[in-house]
Amino acid sequence: MQVAERPPSLLIRQALERAGLASLLDGGPGTTLSRTHIEALLRPENALLSARIAHQRRLTAWGLATTYCRTGDGEATDLVPMAPAFADWAALLAWATAHPLGVGPEPMLALTLATATGLSATAAGLALTAAGLTAMAPAPVPLDNADGWHEAMVALADAGLALTIAVPFAANETPLAWAERACQLRRWQATQRFATAMLPIPAEPGDRPALEILPTGFGVLQMVSLCRILVDNVPHLSVDWSRIGIKLSQIALSCGADDWIGDASVDPGDSGGPVHRGLLAELIQVAGQTPVVRDAAFTVCRS
Repeated sequence: MQVAERPPSLLIRQALERAGLASLLDGGPGTTLSRTHIEALLRPENALLSARIAHQRRLTAWGLATTYCRTGDGEATDLVPMAPAFADWAALLAWATAHPLGVGPEPMLALTLATATGLSATAAGLALTAAGLTAMAPAPVPLDNADGWHEAMVALADAGLALTIAVPFAANETPLAWAERACQLRRWQATQRFATAMLPIPAEPGDRPALEILPTGFGVLQMVSLCRILVDNVPHLSVDWSRIGIKLSQIALSCGADDWIGDASVDPGDSGGPVHRGLLAELIQVAGQTPVVRDAAFTVCRS
């Protein structure tokens, strides 16, 4: 759905020009980003301007439609089952067969189990889709291609699995270091497409040993905006309301995000309890957007 938005006001245009960012708004996706652009986007005083550019790009791509998906165990018809930990490949395939349309484990963990049985990434991907899986849990993007990460992701995507690539960040990580990881995702996606969505997420203690401090709400929203601007060749930008809270997730819809995902069993701490489908739809509407239920593979179920 394409939505025409009013052009930026003169004041916004002038502010973008002073910050050296007007070309990003005019050029749209595919515009070459220099280091000067990235440094300007990362300045705290330009956060609102970055959000404006990101939101414009989101509108160009998806209009006002915001997809959402709840994961977890239970009897609610909209819940998408998430795979638990598995001891071996056979157990993973058995779970996939019992939970069609579910979400498999993190890709590299699944491939470790498959490799132990002699399967290639391509064969493993085909086996998982044949068993009924349509997507995998978010895979953190690395800074290098250790263990053939990119080729493995491409093989799984070619097998028909929807992949969400996580871009973790933390308060004690320099913004430029995080931006480099996001740009690495863009470069790999440009070489051979594999990612359906990207997910900027706060690195929690234990996720990354060097990144023990959670970022501020300001930092979360800044990273969401930058993900949309820096990585313009991944279709969807997701935020996880069960990790960053429902209120920040709502604001993120004006910073370039077009998709919500979260664990339905988790109380994000700012919603009054576990989040149900009706609350998600209501909050998306309050943000001036159109809620659309999707499945794990980003196929629209209903609006």
